[in-house]
Amino acid sequence: MFQKNLCSVPISSEANVGSGQIIEHLSQHPNPTSFNWLDFSPVFVVILFFYGSFSPSLGALFQFVGISTWIRFTQMASKSNSPTQIWAHRVLQELTTLYPVTSTALHWETPFQLLIATILSAQCTDKRVNLVTPGLFSRWPTAQKMAQARQEDLEKAIHSTGFYRNKAKNILGAAQKLVQDHKGQVPDQMLELTALPGVARKTANCVLGTAFGKEEGVVVDTHVGRLARRLGLTVEKNPIKVERDLMKLFPRSSWTRLSHLFIDHGRSTCTSRKAKCEECILREGCPKLLT
Repeated sequence: MFQKNLCSVPISSEANVGSGQIIEHLSQHPNPTSFNWLDFSPVFVVILFFYGSFSPSLGALFQFVGISTWIRFTQMASKSNSPTQIWAHRVLQELTTLYPVTSTALHWETPFQLLIATILSAQCTDKRVNLVTPGLFSRWPTAQKMAQARQEDLEKAIHSTGFYRNKAKNILGAAQKLVQDHKGQVPDQMLELTALPGVARKTANCVLGTAFGKEEGVVVDTHVGRLARRLGLTVEKNPIKVERDLMKLFPRSSWTRLSHLFIDHGRSTCTSRKAKCEECILREGCPKLLT
């Protein structure tokens, strides 16, 4: 059975959206109670002071560590309870409820096929890539097979995906480098992946998160960037900066899933041309509606 992966396409430009307007509305939609290890920081500090009282030589050190720990925990608690952080938690929770089983778009069976399909998806629809890859992978299913292909043959096979000459050069080069440096296997490290032709951070994030289950970053495609700005989670347009802001707001364990959720919501509701705000589960508190 084929598996799927989200499409890696360039991010589109869009008006910046601020997040300050959500503060008032958040008070009407509080964050559900959840376990927070910061709640136990006072206990930790009391223990330090308690044991320090029995040892004069260590008392001053324990008190210093205790005070420093309290200050650090207080700073982290303040940051984690910021309005934007609370809003980000709610966004993740609401979208997870709305899309409990997120599906990806590109069909793949092996990490190599996922890598190649993601490279082909640049400036191309997922549907088109999925029409091309069955024939492509039936002829060249592995890195070893593709590394021996002629570029002209690859160009013909992927012609309909657009920019076929450059893409053929990249997938051929990637296959050859995989054979040369990694025995034909797709590496599961960011630096090694981004050293392959045609592979930048976005594609590497996609492969690492989907094929290997490694949360190294957030895939920022057109939908993810658009929703991040409309929801007031960033004001950036550069995908790398958008990713940086999202990584600060969301737990690492959710990074891959977050991209899928944003893409699902971007396709169904928060569309590019005309968002269906009246149908949106996030309409109460969304900065796009408050501006």
